[in-house]
Order: sequence, then structure tokens, then C-alpha cells
Amino acid sequence: MKTLIAYGTRYGATAGTAVEISRVLQEEGHDVRVVDVKKDKIKSISEYELVIIGSGMRMFRWVGEAEDFIKKFQN
Repeated sequence: MKTLIAYGTRYGATAGTAVEISRVLQEEGHDVRVVDVKKDKIKSISEYELVIIGSGMRMFRWVGEAEDFIKKFQN
């Protein structure tokens, strides 16, 4: 299954979690791409069968770039 793991992070912990999730999914046969939404600009998610989004938290809020990613592709 073609899978996208998109994450937003301030200090790197969420990146580590995304990589670990990717490793587990790859062991299960998924074709996984991991992207930092701050650094990697995604134009479309239509090619992916599964999209996982993660974010660091601060004061009960997601990292801004992760929120922007969700808003961009919510439809």
C-alpha cells in the first residue's frame, strides 16, 4: 500500500516517531514516504492510499505547518 507519513516537528521527536512508524509499515509491505511538512512541499496526496499525519504539541496545539497541511488537503 502506498503510504505517506507527513509530520510537523519543532525539536525532532515527532520525526523519530514518524521514522519508526515507517519502519513498521515497511515490514508489513507498505511503500512508505516520510515527509517533514515544513521542509517538503507536497502538491498532491491523491497517489497515496493511506496518509498518516503527526505533529508535535505545544499548549494543546499542533505545529502550525502540520495544521496547514491538514487544511490544504482536508477535502
